[in-house]
Amino acid sequence: MSEGRRKLQEIAQKIHETSEPHVSKVKDFIGLYGYIRRGSRISAEIRRDLEALNLVTEPDIDVAWYYGDLKIRLADEENGEETTKEDASDDSTFRLRDLDAAQRTPVRAKRDWRLRKATTRMLLNDYSQLPVTQNYRQIDGVISWQSIGRCLTAASKMDYVSDCCEPAQKLTIDTPILDAIGLIYRHGYVLVESSDSSITGIVTISDIGDQFTQLSAPFIMIGEIEGYLRTLVRGVLTDQQLGQAVADALPDKAVPQVHELGLGDYCRLLQHKDIWRAAGLKDMSRLEFGKQLDAVRDTRNSVMHFRRDQREGLEPEAERRLRDMTRALRSLFAMGVLGGRTED
Repeated sequence: MSEGRRKLQEIAQKIHETSEPHVSKVKDFIGLYGYIRRGSRISAEIRRDLEALNLVTEPDIDVAWYYGDLKIRLADEENGEETTKEDASDDSTFRLRDLDAAQRTPVRAKRDWRLRKATTRMLLNDYSQLPVTQNYRQIDGVISWQSIGRCLTAASKMDYVSDCCEPAQKLTIDTPILDAIGLIYRHGYVLVESSDSSITGIVTISDIGDQFTQLSAPFIMIGEIEGYLRTLVRGVLTDQQLGQAVADALPDKAVPQVHELGLGDYCRLLQHKDIWRAAGLKDMSRLEFGKQLDAVRDTRNSVMHFRRDQREGLEPEAERRLRDMTRALRSLFAMGVLGGRTED
């Protein structure tokens, strides 16, 4: 029995005894199973254990915010409630709720505050804007450096927050990211509303940039790695030699063109001693290099088959492999390490 299943059984026993749900952070619950990130295999394992113990989670384990709360409770069998919600993970749309910032209650200001209190809070916390509200449900507007600047330009009275308050830009938490980007770019932010109209977070241009950097970095590094390998192969093999090498190493390739080769193809080509020697990677182990490149290939296959769980980023080890290989290839090409022979 896995450690995660054993701990879930302990939670289930307590829930069955008290009929009270158990609340845990999503990341902590996944951590019970020894995992850092969600994945289809991990979610399936957790679902099987939940079903066996007649439990469900709210929200569904696949869509719950990674740093948010997860309620584990008894399944309502009388109302025909299923212990798993397989359709919950079918939503492939990237929504505001998938951003950390959309789930963090923002620092606020109140209409009757002295303006200097709000600007001091903005300055100390490096905020560009603050929602103006008494209770996060009734939003009076937003105060920002831009709204303050407009008041200064108009020589308006500026004693209180209400003097510089402007209408707030709001979207629901289920709004697709791509639909929200335009509004965020125009105004610098958007307030995120839950289904009960309360404010759950504020998403800024900076948050969008951070998220897309996290999502795009693996694609960029993989492209860079493939580019270096393509340059390497093109630089050491003539068209005739490449054709023969592809015929020997990749018999399933109909047209031996360098630009048509993928990362897996390069892995197989560089396993051949003649090609490795022609590459001239001095003092490097062909087998060790191939082992690391093969691990990168596995990561590449995972990245290119994008799944919902990858919105939380790559596993730290997978990201490290990509960064290490990218850094190593950059160094090799910067040093002009080409020509010569190496040993296995």
